[in-house]
Amino acid sequence: MNGAEVYPVLQQKNINRLYHANTVATSVTLLRLRCLASRGYVERNRLVQTDQYTDEVDRRFGIWDDVFTDSVDIHARIRDRNQYGPVVFVFDARMLATLSADIDVLITKSNPTKWTDGQQHGDRYFTTVAELSAGLCKGTFDQMITYRIPEGLLPFGTHLQQIVLD
Repeated sequence: MNGAEVYPVLQQKNINRLYHANTVATSVTLLRLRCLASRGYVERNRLVQTDQYTDEVDRRFGIWDDVFTDSVDIHARIRDRNQYGPVVFVFDARMLATLSADIDVLITKSNPTKWTDGQQHGDRYFTTVAELSAGLCKGTFDQMITYRIPEGLLPFGTHLQQIVLD
């Protein structure tokens, strides 16, 4: 799916903002780039980033070069610290509608930390707009919105609404 296909489903579910949490050190890198960047991009370019508990899983399942956002501010929802870090980038979900059609927008059915070897693409991701519309639930931590971008950079553009420090 692409952003233009996914955005109307998010609108139906009243998902108007997208969130990306990270550490202070990694967030400084993202601010300098003016982009969300895949962990693979940051590593290849020898930029500063803090290790995450999910790094091994991300490499193992081939998502090291993907960019991640959530449909909910995890810190606010659980009223506890976000394991990914205290800096939360908040984006207008309309960003999806402006993405190039060649950027794959994938929404996970479960958190990649719960994936197992042998699962197929359809076991891990919603594969059609109809399936996404039927299965997407606002605020579900497992359902991450991921971007498979060849260069690994998702520019902030005019869609970054705020940065929250937890």
